[in-house]
Amino acid sequence: MTQLANPGTHTDAVIDRLSGTMKTFDAGAPDLDATPGIVAAGTKGWGWQGTPGQSAFRPYRIVYPLTGGTMGADQDQGTLANPSDDASLIWQVTCVGATRPQCEAVVHDTNELLVEQMSSFTIPGRFVMRVWCDMTGGVRRDDELQHPVFIPTPRYRLDSTPLDGGH
Repeated sequence: MTQLANPGTHTDAVIDRLSGTMKTFDAGAPDLDATPGIVAAGTKGWGWQGTPGQSAFRPYRIVYPLTGGTMGADQDQGTLANPSDDASLIWQVTCVGATRPQCEAVVHDTNELLVEQMSSFTIPGRFVMRVWCDMTGGVRRDDELQHPVFIPTPRYRLDSTPLDGGH
């Protein structure tokens, strides 16, 4: 019997893992409705803590499930009877900081929490085989806001298989 991966439970596991050290928003969360992708100044204590550019900035992350990934598309995934049971899903983690060093520190924290931390993930009915960064993201200044912030967008993959090996 086929045991397809549930993308929602995988995304929840990524958000749960990242939420322990810093505010991590779900891309669909109501917190982001006012200005998509950016938390307004002072909102729930994340971002600028007062006047933008003149106050402290509390960095944060936003997790976006991305198009792509596979469900058994490679010939070495899944079993012969259920070739679509294994999954390789992709997320972008937008890291937001007031400065390049601050946002790169968020990326470093994100890498340490995700990359090769398979045993740290709990996904019902699934075994996490690998978590890796497939694109580091670089850093760019976002001038859409006054005062600008810095944003890298590293991309991560999580490979999973059914707990019982797909049998």
